[in-house]
Amino acid sequence: MTIGSNINMLSLNLQKNLAKLSASTKIDNKEDKISHREIESSISSKSAEIKNFNNAVGFMQIADGALSSLSKQNTKLQELSVAKGDASLNSNQQEIIDSQMSAIKKTMTKTIDESSYNGINVFNSGAFNDSGVNISLNANNIDTNNLDSIRKFQENLEKDKSSVGSFMNNSKAEIENLSNSIVNENKLKSSLEVDFAKESINFANNKNKLNPNIIANSHNTDSLKNIVTSLLA
Repeated sequence: MTIGSNINMLSLNLQKNLAKLSASTKIDNKEDKISHREIESSISSKSAEIKNFNNAVGFMQIADGALSSLSKQNTKLQELSVAKGDASLNSNQQEIIDSQMSAIKKTMTKTIDESSYNGINVFNSGAFNDSGVNISLNANNIDTNNLDSIRKFQENLEKDKSSVGSFMNNSKAEIENLSNSIVNENKLKSSLEVDFAKESINFANNKNKLNPNIIANSHNTDSLKNIVTSLLA
């Protein structure tokens, strides 16, 4: 095949693929079109799942930070409760401790009330109960005059923190699996589509080979053939 013929063939291929792209049709046969649509649907669905998991992780990160803060505050309550039990303290000293404990409890309540993600309170929403995570808390349930009550609240905090941590780890693993699956499906989808860039490069490279010298030589050859034919006539 001559270079000129090769250029013509590449040009026709390029025009054909341009027509496909302009018609939003990148695939030739029916079976591949069906596969292409199924892959696109799968990618779209998994992308939505990733978005949901990312929102869930964001929600739980707020909860995790709040739980860590509450744990520190509650530990301080335990320390003050033990200190208050010192028989050597006078009434004024005990009142100071009571005031400190009351202030900490108010701060804990504020932390619970203001810990929100996208306008949803992370402790009172029950948004993730179906996933085995229930982090409903109420600092008003703490009896600052009862050390056991304070310790019980701490136990609940630790359980909630463990549940939240497990949920985030599982969610991140799911996000990674879904992301890897999307990458593989995108590769498969691309293999079904017209490689327009490759067609363009091939056309340009072969066109560059068709330089003036080659055209001149081809013309001279055709002229020589015409002369010989006329002499033999």
